[in-house]
Amino acid sequence: MNMLIIGGASGLGRGLVDLALLRGHEACVLDHDQAGLMALPAAVATTVCDISDPGSIDEALDTVSERSPFDLVAITAGISAVGRFEEIDPAAMYRVTAINLTGTMMMTHALVKRGQLARGGRLVLTASLSHFVSYPGASAYAATKDGVIAFGRSIRRELRRNHDVTVQIVAPGPMDTPHAARYAPPGSRADRRAKPETVAAAILSRRRGGLFVPDLASRSAAIAGCLMPALVGRIMRKAIYMRLP
Repeated sequence: MNMLIIGGASGLGRGLVDLALLRGHEACVLDHDQAGLMALPAAVATTVCDISDPGSIDEALDTVSERSPFDLVAITAGISAVGRFEEIDPAAMYRVTAINLTGTMMMTHALVKRGQLARGGRLVLTASLSHFVSYPGASAYAATKDGVIAFGRSIRRELRRNHDVTVQIVAPGPMDTPHAARYAPPGSRADRRAKPETVAAAILSRRRGGLFVPDLASRSAAIAGCLMPALVGRIMRKAIYMRLP
């Protein structure tokens, strides 16, 4: 399988890269983190890309054009802005939106327009468990991830009918990643977070389109959030918002 992973220098994207190589697949990575790209195995083709910049997207996709079309494209790039809503810098919220949501849409548009998604292939968009349980203290992040879900649902049938591409939207819970370590509340336990490789394995093994939650603990939380939203909201506020510095 020929894979393109946007945001593959760390976190879930890196988990997908490592698992792809382990299973004998080809992997190509786009990421803004040059140091992270240099740390990837030599077998991985890498290109610097800022998905919030349309020009950078075009340049990066030009660079990997000879490797396309891709059987699986996973857009895992994302950032957050954490704090009490009124204290968060508006520029930070804008940047979160530009990368997590607008960047995902622009990258998808460019890939489809260029024909760089293989017929019969898959497009994986990264949402969040916050869709089901909320994310007090990271409202901009949660908003963008709900936007990704709405976007993926809205293009799912069109891409399937017109391009034979399956759109999958993964909504993972907390993962043991540098992103989580950077944005998690003080005192959060990394050993309670899902391993990126576990989520990556769930993505690679899934064939159906649509929204899915990749691990049992997160699925249980999602169900609780749907059935008891007020209670889960209070729990999330206590676990996250009340622990903000």
